[in-house]
Amino acid sequence: MVEQFNHALVYVQIILALFFIVVFCTIKGNKKANRFIAIFLLLFIVFALYDLNAVLQPEKPLYFVYLLSSMALLLAFPVFYFYVLSLYDIEPKKIAYHFILPLAGFLILFPGMFADWPTPVYYNNFMILEEGRQELTRWNYFVVNDLFFTVQVVIYSGLILKVIKTIRPQLEENYSNLEGKKLKWVVYLFIALALMYVFYFVTELFIDFSFAQYDLIYYCFSLLFLMSVIYGAFRQNEHFYLMLINQHQEDKLPSEANTSIKLTEEEAGIIHEKLNELVSTEKFYTQRDLTLPQLAKMLDTNKNVMSQFLNQNLHQNFYKYINSLRVEEAKKLLVENVDGRYSMEGIGYMAGFNSKTTFNTVFKAQTGMSPSVFKSQVKVGRGR
Repeated sequence: MVEQFNHALVYVQIILALFFIVVFCTIKGNKKANRFIAIFLLLFIVFALYDLNAVLQPEKPLYFVYLLSSMALLLAFPVFYFYVLSLYDIEPKKIAYHFILPLAGFLILFPGMFADWPTPVYYNNFMILEEGRQELTRWNYFVVNDLFFTVQVVIYSGLILKVIKTIRPQLEENYSNLEGKKLKWVVYLFIALALMYVFYFVTELFIDFSFAQYDLIYYCFSLLFLMSVIYGAFRQNEHFYLMLINQHQEDKLPSEANTSIKLTEEEAGIIHEKLNELVSTEKFYTQRDLTLPQLAKMLDTNKNVMSQFLNQNLHQNFYKYINSLRVEEAKKLLVENVDGRYSMEGIGYMAGFNSKTTFNTVFKAQTGMSPSVFKSQVKVGRGR
């Protein structure tokens, strides 16, 4: 029964990946990012061919399928990294370097096509081989499927974290809400992948699983990993589609080539006066997807001048400035809402926050207390 369920999981993964390859190739959004995630899913299918081979003809595993599967595993990392870069419209540098390990892995395993090397049961140092086979063969498999895999997990985790860390200040300069733009799901994905790999290594050393039980754990994790990638990429496409629209709107704004422009006191004073008037007459900051170019357009200027004004005169980036206004708006709503007419989440939305989590985080960072504590203090003050 367990074995049949395992086989079903293999088919489900392949069909699911095929379906979403078509989806990502046809939906609107960041076309380059969608292409990369479609390629990643295609590599996932190629990797799963090894499992499909074990299902269809378990008595005769094909070495060339194992070779293709191993290469797909190594190629998936640089492709996913290119996907992350394409979300932010960053061109990858030194592209050839990203294919060194896949090429080295291919050169190590390719001789097995002609030397009648056995196809391993598992991708690790404890894989089961036929008696009397070369110990060297075991180490060839270990280097490609364990050592290279581990190196890539470390390298690409670091590279992706570097991209996310580098891009954050730029996001804060242009967007008032960062939900869906910080790629937290990608970080969690790599952490889960590393933890699962450690789990497999430990269980093989100390726990005696049957093949069917071991495969069940592996296939369940593999399916969960695939679904997480699809869900994360699908939601990401939605968020970054909005970013593309905003970028299109930016192109219609007056441009300013010199981003390090220094504003005179008179120029800064004019902008400050216009901004104060806008704050008092319009609650523009309650627009949840407000961007710097949109605010600049309201003030008849361009985004570079607006960014320079905020940093030079208010000593805040766009994200911090808009969210400080939202916190003040939330305070007013909390005072007016002592009777509990609106939920805490509703107040956050009314103030311009995209989620309850962001509302709580930003509010506490600026006031030193959570919205609920602030509300309780207002109640105590009124009760005196």
